[in-house]
Amino acid sequence: MRAAYDASPVNFVIGAVFLPSTNLTVPTTSGKTDLYQYTILANHTAYAFESYMDTRYATAQAYIERAAINLRRKANNKPALSSPLPLKVDPGTADSGAGRTFISYANFVGVSSSINQSLNAYYVIFCFQAVWLGVLSILVVEKKKGIRAAMSMMGMSRNSYLISIWVMQNIQNLATCALMVFILFVGKIFTHTNAFIVWLLLVLFSFNATAFGTIASVFIPDPKKTNTVSFLILIFTVGGYGICAAFVFGGTSVLTPTKETLVFLLPSVALGRAINYITGIEAALGGVTFENITTGPCGKALWMMAIDCLIFYFLAWYIDAVVPTRTSSGLPLDFFLRPSYWGIGHYRGATGSGTAMRGPAKPLDLSRPHGDARHHGDMYEQADVSHIPAEDRGIIQVQGLRKNYSTGPGWGYKIPFFGIFFRIFYPPNSERTNGPFSGVQKNEVVAGLDLEVHRNEIMGFLGHNGAGKTTSLSMIMGMINPTSGSIVVNGHLLPGSSGVSRRDMDMRTLEEVQKQMGICPQHDVLFETLTAWETMQLYASIKGVVVLGRKSSYNDPPSKHKELLEEYLDHLLDDVYLKEKKHERVSTYSGGMKRKLSVALAFLGDPKVVLLDEPTTGMDIFSKKQIWQLMQDSKAGRAILLTTHSMEEADALSDRIAILSKGELQTLGSSLFLKNRFGVGYHLSFEKRRVMLADQIQKQEFQSTSLLDDSESAAAATGGVVLFNEERTTAIVKQHFPDATIDVNTVTDITYVLPTTGTAEQRQGRTAQEYIESKKAALPGLFSQLDQEIAANRLGVKSVGLALTTLEEVFISLQEQEEAEILAKGGDAKK
Repeated sequence: MRAAYDASPVNFVIGAVFLPSTNLTVPTTSGKTDLYQYTILANHTAYAFESYMDTRYATAQAYIERAAINLRRKANNKPALSSPLPLKVDPGTADSGAGRTFISYANFVGVSSSINQSLNAYYVIFCFQAVWLGVLSILVVEKKKGIRAAMSMMGMSRNSYLISIWVMQNIQNLATCALMVFILFVGKIFTHTNAFIVWLLLVLFSFNATAFGTIASVFIPDPKKTNTVSFLILIFTVGGYGICAAFVFGGTSVLTPTKETLVFLLPSVALGRAINYITGIEAALGGVTFENITTGPCGKALWMMAIDCLIFYFLAWYIDAVVPTRTSSGLPLDFFLRPSYWGIGHYRGATGSGTAMRGPAKPLDLSRPHGDARHHGDMYEQADVSHIPAEDRGIIQVQGLRKNYSTGPGWGYKIPFFGIFFRIFYPPNSERTNGPFSGVQKNEVVAGLDLEVHRNEIMGFLGHNGAGKTTSLSMIMGMINPTSGSIVVNGHLLPGSSGVSRRDMDMRTLEEVQKQMGICPQHDVLFETLTAWETMQLYASIKGVVVLGRKSSYNDPPSKHKELLEEYLDHLLDDVYLKEKKHERVSTYSGGMKRKLSVALAFLGDPKVVLLDEPTTGMDIFSKKQIWQLMQDSKAGRAILLTTHSMEEADALSDRIAILSKGELQTLGSSLFLKNRFGVGYHLSFEKRRVMLADQIQKQEFQSTSLLDDSESAAAATGGVVLFNEERTTAIVKQHFPDATIDVNTVTDITYVLPTTGTAEQRQGRTAQEYIESKKAALPGLFSQLDQEIAANRLGVKSVGLALTTLEEVFISLQEQEEAEILAKGGDAKK
């Protein structure tokens, strides 16, 4: 042995030297105890550890003892025992007693081995952080951008969206887990275990990780927080296994099957326990196979993680449905128990009586006082709807719509433990608006909105930033529920409307409404990686668009329908002037081009109700004119609600215009009505004959100046020219409009403002509309007298022009009026 060590110390690991008197080949003498002694020798590497149990002596001793026993058994004509290595059977069940624990694991004693065994489980769990982080990123980003909300409003169901995300992610998980198994076995970490078992363990845990990411995404509003939440999930999974490994599996108490089953409800515990077990078996040169899978925790870990999948996917699906977000309203807590959610039973709409509101809605009475006292009947134009067919009235009808948002108490009440103490002894008070102990603040974004849009009509929706336009549209879209009030869209009473209990609500109502609705959100919700053509095809599939020709039917072959659909989409892109760019990625489009695509999506599938939220923002004037023409051409058969900040756009497109201020309907009427009612009146312009810059200049000097054109020079030469007579012109204007004022007075022009509105004292008991009509009646007399004076060449006027107040001036006038009322109220309060 010494010669062998001297020849090759590296190859000499360990050896045994028996005493010369030892003879194990002779039969055992009856009644005599066999004693034998031996010495274990090792090279210097065996002395790296201070403790006997930390060396390889225990392994060598197990083999020597087994060899000695087998020699003695052979001498006594008994069968030999097997190697101390475990067989591929249940350890300890063979007749030979092979594979017992104290022998099988003799070579796995030591500090270094136990550390590797424990850490393998943590490493594997840690690798799955990318899975739930990927799901988190997709769901939160699409929620933040509004892509999911847009697809839902286009007709995609909540279930279809989640299933598509899960299927896409889990297909990736299958490949990822296969790569992990490849690394584990090629790297010799596992060698004897069945690779398919390891792959199943990893796949089932990855499926659970996808569910973890889905649940967490419901509560995250901002993509910037996904990394933080992902780290918290990692702590939860790894920490959960670590606690169980220390106090459940490694504790002194007996691990009962019930206790093991309960802790396996956390998938990371099941996976960690299985990986830890496989690592231990592998260290003993054994492995987990389908023959012995039931003897350890691996079998239970597999079917428990399958059960965990069902539990966590149900929780993810349920929590996603019931928790409200910025872009969606939560469903009732018992939604999955209602037959209507599963499409069972006859559709009954969403009314409390159990029948859908169909047919013409009751006309809104806007002549009544609305809001505070300043809102009176003459703020709204009472349009004659008798010429509108009954079935075309009130396609969109909003009554008493309100939406309140609340901000929580100050951060002082959110401090763990101390926050509860503060709430008890210093409760939040809404009068405290600032500071760490501020109370709950309520903000009424929409305050009692009444609105009605008919078919074949474009309703303009104007208001300053923060007036409540987008919030109102979101409620009409069904994205969020109102605090109070009712919304009827094409005969369907939307969920959340007053008078309809959540118990009586048909779960299919919103889906039915959204099938008939086209949406152009305020911000583009497009897939940047798709082309315009692919985007149109995607949303056409979501909406279930089927195009029929004059001689075609639903029974035609799919190729015929596909051909007609492609032709339809091609024409729609041509309408927004994107046909030449349809095969380019959306990411390469300018802001205006993206808005064009969003408008095209809004009109996709012949919707009966179209909601356009600032559709032409970012477009050049030529593109705006094109989209305006598309809206005008598409108005027939539809009710269109348009929000915009462009007064020119509202004036050009809107049949009626509603102006909001602080969530309230300030006024409603046609463009002409608003200009007459709230504008400064008419602008009467005169082009002067070329006047001199000073009255002291002599007539002959004036005649020779180059300021006169040929006709004026000729008239001046004959003495027939009359310079502009401002005094006489002003007198004639004031004769018919006593309150007229001069707005602009230049060398060449003068403009008078002819007011058509007046104070209550000026109206003398007449309504604002009656007063406007009386002022307008003075115009024929004014122009008749002006014609006579100009024909007689007594005013020195070359031309006359009359212009109505612009819509922009109306809007500014209303805002100034409201600000003046607020200041007046503030002054009264101080008094």
